[in-house]
Amino acid sequence: GDGAAAAIVENVGEVGPLVLAHETFAQHLNLCCVDGGGHLLPFYEYDASRKGEFLFAMDGKQVFRLALQRLPPMVERFVGEATAAGLGDRDQWQVLPHQASPKALKLMRLALGFSSEQFHCRVAQLGNMAAASMPFMLDWARREGQVQSGGTVMLLGTSAGYSQAAMAFRL
Repeated sequence: GDGAAAAIVENVGEVGPLVLAHETFAQHLNLCCVDGGGHLLPFYEYDASRKGEFLFAMDGKQVFRLALQRLPPMVERFVGEATAAGLGDRDQWQVLPHQASPKALKLMRLALGFSSEQFHCRVAQLGNMAAASMPFMLDWARREGQVQSGGTVMLLGTSAGYSQAAMAFRL
């Protein structure tokens, strides 16, 4: 389910509001990480006996529990800021989440209070494309008519570390 995607976004008119939130909780570093390849364990120190240190490792259940605890309060604050900035009613937004797992996304959608019509999940058909899912979903939603020019889009994701982020803008 790995993938690659990119999105090129340009301003074609008046710049509208753009709201961004990002939080990192470094104390949860070991829940989702790759030890090897960085400055603490450089790639040139790799050998077959240390292969495990250079592989991605994640405690999916714990990451989901953490996301369920941390993401809703951030999203609640974010929605308030984005609404105040002029991005309209959250019930009209189209939410494009990081495509992690179908079950996790369904539970997260319910916890965040978004409708199934506005919270787009394609992971069951496409797999988890990691960070590529954000630009991919933006392009998919645009091509499929799920987002319209002038409509508000919210990108929502989590990542290793544990980090979480949201961004909203008008398309």
